[in-house]
Amino acid sequence: MPNIHCELRTFTRPNRSTPQNVTVTEKMLLDCAAKVGIPTIASHPARRRPLAEMQWRTGIVAANLRPTTSGKSWTRTDAYINLDPSEKSAVSYFLGMAQAALTTRYVLGYPHLVHVDLLLQHQGTPLTGRRPDFVAVNPTSTRGAAYSAVVEAKGRSNGFDERPLDRAKTQVATTPAIRGLSPVERVASVAYFDDSDCWASVLKDPDGDGGELELGLESFLLIYYQTIIEAGRESETWALVDGRYRFALPDFPLEFELPELLVDAYDASAEIASAKDRDREAAILTSYYEIAASATATPGDLISSRFRDGANATTLADLFERYDE
Repeated sequence: MPNIHCELRTFTRPNRSTPQNVTVTEKMLLDCAAKVGIPTIASHPARRRPLAEMQWRTGIVAANLRPTTSGKSWTRTDAYINLDPSEKSAVSYFLGMAQAALTTRYVLGYPHLVHVDLLLQHQGTPLTGRRPDFVAVNPTSTRGAAYSAVVEAKGRSNGFDERPLDRAKTQVATTPAIRGLSPVERVASVAYFDDSDCWASVLKDPDGDGGELELGLESFLLIYYQTIIEAGRESETWALVDGRYRFALPDFPLEFELPELLVDAYDASAEIASAKDRDREAAILTSYYEIAASATATPGDLISSRFRDGANATTLADLFERYDE
């Protein structure tokens, strides 16, 4: 299965050895791409098209990345190589965010990633000055033990360069933190293609500190789960099956699903206008811990995906460009 080579620099927390090779299947890649970025459901609710945007995000990675012939790494497709410079910059930016979602989840252990601009917009703060891309959170399965990080993602269309990493370090140095949840690390992330044209990663934890957002963990989780729940409700395939809401991802043999308990809690939380009142009621967070208490393993992200009936990993892999090099 394809891997991403990941170099970690100056991290001090446990399990941060370097280098690491993280396995990333086609399904894992699409799972992370579907949820990353700034959906209009949160930034411009009156012009929302969450399902179409979900298709766009997953389509971007499927059109521009492919496994190498050996199947051991990810590389660029011909479509990506032949983009003009402006198009390539836009795609590289999104691939940088998608890779940051993968590495923060599967290397650093943060299953929830929300764009900082969405958090600032949610609390009515003007979007001015330099700031990081994301706040990442692991609610964990124990009350009061949640922890967070801030993440700045850079994407390159060619080889590694220290300058984007330096810019990322500057942006995560002044950090907006979830109320009551100070970041335990700051992550500067650069996605690039190495000398063998394989998609690779450098992560660095620079020093810094920053202010605190007016939003608590409940509001953070509301914004995170909103994207997929509202995309599902836009789909004709949205249905409740055995205690889980499920919907199909157009153009791919995948279905996304969420626990009924979480969706009900999301609806209850979304009805509360005040962020402080919402955080105090904590409907989503309470449901998260209730689900976690009955889980056999730490649940992480409560959004999961499965292959549609009759499909499997091979069916999905066949949708990605492959040829002899």
